[in-house]
Amino acid sequence: MSKLLSICIPTYQREDLFELCIKSLETNIIAMDENIELEILVSINDSSNYKLDVLSKYKSLKQHLVIIQNSENIGGDKNIINCYKKASGKYIWVVGDDDYILEDSIAYLIKEIRDKELSCIFLNSYGYKKSYDEKPIFNELTYAYDFNHFIEKVSYRSTFISSIIVNRELVDFSDAVHSENTSLYQLNLLLQASSHNNNLYIGKFMIAAKINYEYNYDFYEIFVNNYSQQLLSYLDSDIYKKVLIKTILLFYSQYFLYRRLNHISIDNLIEFDSSLSRYLSYRIIRPIVILPRWAALIYGVSVIALSRIRYGDIFLLISKLLLKIRVSSMDKSKNAK
Repeated sequence: MSKLLSICIPTYQREDLFELCIKSLETNIIAMDENIELEILVSINDSSNYKLDVLSKYKSLKQHLVIIQNSENIGGDKNIINCYKKASGKYIWVVGDDDYILEDSIAYLIKEIRDKELSCIFLNSYGYKKSYDEKPIFNELTYAYDFNHFIEKVSYRSTFISSIIVNRELVDFSDAVHSENTSLYQLNLLLQASSHNNNLYIGKFMIAAKINYEYNYDFYEIFVNNYSQQLLSYLDSDIYKKVLIKTILLFYSQYFLYRRLNHISIDNLIEFDSSLSRYLSYRIIRPIVILPRWAALIYGVSVIALSRIRYGDIFLLISKLLLKIRVSSMDKSKNAK
């Protein structure tokens, strides 16, 4: 029998973070009704027994659990795609194995989707460096959106798989074939589902994502080239431009700033310029690349802060500042001891 919700976890390596992710599932589920219409599908992308041993420790998951184990690493994209295709739930939520589902989030989500015919749901999230407790002070509001306003709202965050829940009845996997090797398969499904207009943005923080600055992938190819091609397939030119400008100011700016502050060269800069220099927003962030490092810091932080204010993220900006103060004071207290 199909379930209301499938929570899918494609996993490879990341042993400690994987167990933390599974622990967060158990924390949610032990507080819920046993008869909840839930499937937990874990797709293990190697032949080791470690993760099977981890899963066996969490008894409350057993009745909901479906395990798929590949005999060898089939690649991250294929493992994710298998999760979407093999899930039985009406709604499919793929969660990264390094992400943490906050307490009561699953119960809150099921309450939202049980009696509604939603097309796509997007969950608010935040990044953390040391502990998932590094939560911003303020939640955002929850809104219902039509397709265009939904895509404008989520913009570049539409690439973050753990925030995306799609109604499987509204997606055609054959239409997503061209996205299978882009590292953004989830974006195609989001665009397909949300185009049916009955979308929900949940402002309550429900996912804590471990921040990974390694960028062990081609940022330009995935988040500029592949991202823009998928958007162009679904959006009209005006909406596409709005989404891309927001992405430039709030996402590409952070990538440039991080690389400069850490003395890392910016790959594919010629391609960045060729693709984006016609946009004023890109010309605004471009000085981050060429200014002296100290000036790039001041300029980059100012641009990002002003852009957050422009897009109504003032509470998020304040939350992050208060959080940094709180974490800093906690660190000082620990060092004093």
